[in-house]
Amino acid sequence: MTISLVGLSTLHALGLHALIKESHPGNHVIIPAMSASDETWQSADGFIVSATALASYAPFFMPRLSQILLLSSAPVLESGRGLPVLSPLASRTEILAAISRLKTTAKALPRKSHDDMLLKAEALPLTRRELDVMRLTARGAAAKEVASQLGISVNTVLTHRKNITDKLGIHGTPALIYFALKHQIL
Repeated sequence: MTISLVGLSTLHALGLHALIKESHPGNHVIIPAMSASDETWQSADGFIVSATALASYAPFFMPRLSQILLLSSAPVLESGRGLPVLSPLASRTEILAAISRLKTTAKALPRKSHDDMLLKAEALPLTRRELDVMRLTARGAAAKEVASQLGISVNTVLTHRKNITDKLGIHGTPALIYFALKHQIL
């Protein structure tokens, strides 16, 4: 199996590379240069990605959600659904278990068609402004940038984010990005 480490810091990528090679010696690990000409990472069977890379390469990752392990230090509630998240602060045992699950699910889960995964933005219980905040947040904009682009205060942005998470039952920026990607709200 080939695993690509996409958008990770050098330290995280090298550490995960060493762990994968040590615990699963038959696997190939790709640490891409992420230049426009380097597309070797796209041929992998599984992906360990940062939230920024997930948002940046959304069209590529959308049909491959069952092949992704998101590396994020943001607190995430375990709901049993959504994208699997791995904390860089996790223990060695937890990291190896997450990689094993990635290997299993990358090959075993049936792929849903793209249309089956979509939920129309109009069907969401969100206001137009909340959708705007969600879109910009999912594209990687910080609260201050969102406020500037929408002409509202940072406190208003934070209130909209809280309302979004309350209405959708999702928690944390990685979950918000995943939801936005899954339902094409970018």
